Amino acid sequence: MNQVTIVNMALGLVGDLGKVKRMTAFTRTGCGSSTILNVLFDFYEAAKKRMIAARKWQGSRKFKALTASDDDPLMDGKWGYKYARPADCWILEKVCDDSENEYEYEVVVEENASGQNVRWIYANEADLYAKYAIDMAEEDYLPGMGMLHALYLAEAGVSAAISDPAKAAAIRADLVKREPAMMAAALKENYVANETGANELTDLY
Repeated sequence: MNQVTIVNMALGLVGDLGKVKRMTAFTRTGCGSSTILNVLFDFYEAAKKRMIAARKWQGSRKFKALTASDDDPLMDGKWGYKYARPADCWILEKVCDDSENEYEYEVVVEENASGQNVRWIYANEADLYAKYAIDMAEEDYLPGMGMLHALYLAEAGVSAAISDPAKAAAIRADLVKREPAMMAAALKENYVANETGANELTDLY
């Protein structure tokens, strides 16, 4: 599975309209002058995040000890500890201890000495862990994950891509109806992968 394949699957789900050329490369140039392809390109990452967040797919999560900063927390009085947000954290799901007891936290964006914005995790407990989703590579998808990504992409893009509101609404309603069956198939596939140990990555659960 790759990005171009997922966009082209989404194009087929939108209806293709019999006129639109397929994406040739995952770039703006690869979209050509096609309005639909350009819209799908714009919504691609949001649809991917929705798919990854929907379930704990095999190979998509990490449970990792947080690294405390030596700097004093800037929000003195509210939080006692400041932790580096893991560099590969895409969707932070919870902050907890090693037994997965969950604690309150706040993500704060601060500017570093180089003028770059850096995200920190503030909390009131020591020795905390994070559970989070990573930006999983498309080549590591199980096929059902790719289909769901394409479905969510088609749902997100159809209203902007099709000028006739009634037609766009009808297509979107059909896509929403398809979701439960596609999700069930993807979850079954994911269960088999978990049972067989397929697609395992270090530190992932």
